Amino acid sequence: MGRTRSSLVGRILLLVGLTGSVLLAVGAPPASAATTSRLAGSDRYATAAVVSQSTFGVGVPVAYVVTGRNFPDALAAGAAAAKRRGPVLLVDGGRIPPVIADELTRLQPAEITVVGGPAAIPDSVVTELQRYTSGTVTRVSGAERWASAAAVSRAAFPTAATVYVANGDSYPDALAGVPAAAKDGAPLLLVTAHGLPSSTAEEIRRTGARRIVVLGGQASVDAAVESQLRAIAPDVVRAGGGDRYGTAATLSAQSASPGVPAVYLATGSAFADALSGGPAAATAGAPILLVRGNCIPAAVNTEINRLAPGRIILLGGAGALASGVEDRTQCPAAGTPAKTVAVSPTAAPAWNDAGPDPDLLRVGTTWYAYTTGTTWGNNIGVLTSTSPSTGWHTTTGKPYGSTALGPIPGWQRPDTQWAPGVFAFAGKYVLFYAAQQKSTGQYCITVATAASPTGPFIDRSSGPLICQANLGGSIDPQPFLDADGRPWLHWKNNDGSSPAVSRVWAVQLTGDGVNLEGPIREVLAKDSQKYPWMTTVDNPQMVIAGGVHYLFFTGGNWESAGYATGYAVCSGPAGPCTPAPNPILTSYGNAAGPGGGTVAQDPSGAWWLSYHAWDKGCTNDGCGGTRRLYVAPLTFR
Repeated sequence: MGRTRSSLVGRILLLVGLTGSVLLAVGAPPASAATTSRLAGSDRYATAAVVSQSTFGVGVPVAYVVTGRNFPDALAAGAAAAKRRGPVLLVDGGRIPPVIADELTRLQPAEITVVGGPAAIPDSVVTELQRYTSGTVTRVSGAERWASAAAVSRAAFPTAATVYVANGDSYPDALAGVPAAAKDGAPLLLVTAHGLPSSTAEEIRRTGARRIVVLGGQASVDAAVESQLRAIAPDVVRAGGGDRYGTAATLSAQSASPGVPAVYLATGSAFADALSGGPAAATAGAPILLVRGNCIPAAVNTEINRLAPGRIILLGGAGALASGVEDRTQCPAAGTPAKTVAVSPTAAPAWNDAGPDPDLLRVGTTWYAYTTGTTWGNNIGVLTSTSPSTGWHTTTGKPYGSTALGPIPGWQRPDTQWAPGVFAFAGKYVLFYAAQQKSTGQYCITVATAASPTGPFIDRSSGPLICQANLGGSIDPQPFLDADGRPWLHWKNNDGSSPAVSRVWAVQLTGDGVNLEGPIREVLAKDSQKYPWMTTVDNPQMVIAGGVHYLFFTGGNWESAGYATGYAVCSGPAGPCTPAPNPILTSYGNAAGPGGGTVAQDPSGAWWLSYHAWDKGCTNDGCGGTRRLYVAPLTFR
């Protein structure tokens, strides 16, 4: 928004602000033939049950049970479970979660193998597991993780021509290796970065393996360990990359061929989902690739494109793999060149009525547009559609009542709520917006949450979340999910009510996506000397596109035809950012002063820019102007 304005007769305060959804980011285009689905539950235990249910039928030969609290004892279980065609299920220390109990009841396994000692899974759990099988419940463990992995191998593999080894002090390489090991009928054993444990060496000799596959680069398993392995088997090969993501991609490239039925994606920053996903992927003849929280590393995107899978299956909920993974967003990488951004403006509005400060949010194939209050949606209104550019309508089907925000808290002045920014995070929908504080008259940022994208969003605050009093107040909030899945908030200080220079600010949010965590940092300041059109920086919204952070914003005088949309290229969520020299969208046709909107991506990978624009010749409320909602194609090229 950038300017404080008084309320107007005949409608709720129509104030310009930044809005937008963070369920956006772009990268390599989705594989054309692949469908994307998700296997997820409310937590790691429920996800393991969902993965099992999607893959394994009643009467499986075995179910492997491991602790969901830590990974060491469990690393070798995936390859053994895949060999014996059973799932890996998780228990919570001394408790069998109800979802796991239900899945074991459904599976009716012929037997159950518990991996790990009593410190990981107490004897009481082993006893309780007996009720879920008519066969035996067997504990397999060793004195430490290396010996446990050897014991798991010894119980499942009488012999093996090939053995896979991975660093047992870390989990990513071992978990990504399960489908490849399964394809080779191989166990998975553990080493250290600089040593070969005697229990591992003895187990390799026992299997009679003539080939050893080392998972990971030199940092994971060094050349000295590789040399020790060559003294046991004549053929030692390495599947490694620059990091855990590159190693998983390399392993897939060495073991999977184009046209695989599916690819499984799991977070590389936690072990549980990949642990339960390994046997499922192996059963489907699919690799497991590792990704970051809200993007896919370039090497992994390249491998997905090479494989051309029929399905892309995400393991875990949105808290583990956010929308950027669904959209095949490519992760930022040092030195990635920025692309030129261009807009193809549309002649007609997408919603031919007031829709100021539009914030687009896509949930699956359904779109939502949140706007500053209007007669059809007081305070904060919401429209919905199945297309970003057409078909917008109120949630009530009437020209009123399409309101997203519930009752306002007592510290806010009525009819001053504006500039909504919404994202889906941590199992809920979170709305940031600006409102005028009764006690000071300044505009400040606050937050509300809802269970549904249409609300009602409830603000339980007793005061502002952010209010930079010395800078004129704080407005135009917009949430953003970075590549690692961590939430941030961007906003600007209100230069419209103070002599302070207009600046964009950023702060990391807590794990609930609602509160602030860490220092507030300056991201970008207006520079009208270098960029004459940038008389302010309104409506900041950050996205990741093609591995680059872009900050979209509006500049110019807000009640004029000179209001325009531009962007900057940033080094990360906290900047610094360098603006493009000229705006990408200025007044055209009957659309005057286009700005105040956000960017979002549709399921096909195409990008869209939402914005409001006045009618030509009437760029303020005094002449009866209306800021209509437009949505236009956006490209990075």
